[in-house]
Amino acid sequence: MRRFNDLSSDDSTREDYSDYFCEKPFEFADIGSRGELNLCCALWLPDIAGDYQSGTFMEVWNSPRAQAIRQSILDGSFSKCLEQHCPHLQNKTLPKRGDVTNPEHVEIIRNNTTVLEHGPRSVVLSYDKSCNLACRTCRVEPIMLQGEERSRAEVIQTWATGEHLKDARELNVTLSGDAFGSPVFFKFLREFDASRYPDLQITLCTNGLGLTERNWNRICHDAISVVYISMDAATSETYAVNRGGDWSKLLENLKFVSELITSGKIREFTISFVVQANNYHEMPDFASLGESFNATSVLFIQIGNTGVFTKDEYQRRAVHLPSHPQHDELLRTLEDPRLASPIVELRNFAGLRKEAYRQEALLRSVEMIQSYYGVLTETGINGTEVVNEALLPHTKTEIRSAIDVLLFATRTDQEKENLATARQTLAFFQPDVPGDRSSLDGVAFEDRTWGSVVKEEMIRFTH
Repeated sequence: MRRFNDLSSDDSTREDYSDYFCEKPFEFADIGSRGELNLCCALWLPDIAGDYQSGTFMEVWNSPRAQAIRQSILDGSFSKCLEQHCPHLQNKTLPKRGDVTNPEHVEIIRNNTTVLEHGPRSVVLSYDKSCNLACRTCRVEPIMLQGEERSRAEVIQTWATGEHLKDARELNVTLSGDAFGSPVFFKFLREFDASRYPDLQITLCTNGLGLTERNWNRICHDAISVVYISMDAATSETYAVNRGGDWSKLLENLKFVSELITSGKIREFTISFVVQANNYHEMPDFASLGESFNATSVLFIQIGNTGVFTKDEYQRRAVHLPSHPQHDELLRTLEDPRLASPIVELRNFAGLRKEAYRQEALLRSVEMIQSYYGVLTETGINGTEVVNEALLPHTKTEIRSAIDVLLFATRTDQEKENLATARQTLAFFQPDVPGDRSSLDGVAFEDRTWGSVVKEEMIRFTH
């Protein structure tokens, strides 16, 4: 990963992260195409914990390599992380250790814990690259597992979806191929018994072409709370080049997902866009497209190289690099006010926006957070009540995006710490969590609810 993306591993140039904490290696598991267990995005942390042949899932989850990765967080070195590619390190949006509110994480920091009794809270299934498309940013040719390769993927799936899922709250299917294009994943979704894991919610990742109403009704749709559709284009012409799919069919399916989100059958709907030289000019139109289909989040991703490009081809595509001949045009595109929408997540691109446009986004984000805080105040959160999600003016994703905008704009370390803590805390404010809410609240924050903790952070901000 370092070689493909020209990322230096020179520790002498690294910034100091010793005051920060990242929960990812303690919460997250991504099972890759070789059955390898990643504890973060492989582009951000390329070291693995082991693979399906190294032992049971829980043995690999707590392997010496996994412990070394967690230790690099606890010792403050973040030595296993690719600093130049991780937006949380780049923008220092991780919480300070003293601001961590999750009791489990507090104990991990206090006791320097690298061996975990519980399995991952978030699991991503990425061991089958089968897809009905051959997008150039992902692969050099079409992939559809057959024969021995497919049998191996099925073995990995059995290993990756065992009893440890009882500890998980999120299951992502899939970041490697397509949830409908892969017979292995499609079979899993059809046969998954949601009743065995009542606290588990599924994020469905797909290119959208197979997400028809008929297929939706064939899978465990009651367990699906988030739909994530990758597109990389806002016009049929660019979609044909970058994806090679049927644009009209995609728009038809986007309309169906729009109905799912407006009817409350799913909680979040994200469309994503990998930014490169042939599509960056469509970023504002893509934001408008998300608005028109009621997406709760429109995500722009910096193109990376996982080995599918030669160095020269990657340089031609990577318009985000200052050396790229179209980089100045990208900067002008980022000034478009449509990219200041609260549902837009610019991530690595946010820091490239000019001050005037960042100010516009900042004002909209402040208004959003103040309205959110107003609802928490009106409902009288006092440490025992839980906010009805129907009363909230915005989704958690929208609030997280608003806090991200503030994080990029803030001028002082104290404000950055407060906002990073608010963003982290927001992840635990989930009125839609199934099961016994009161016991969940009690475990998480003793005599306080998630809503009351978020409210505390908003009070700190508004004052």
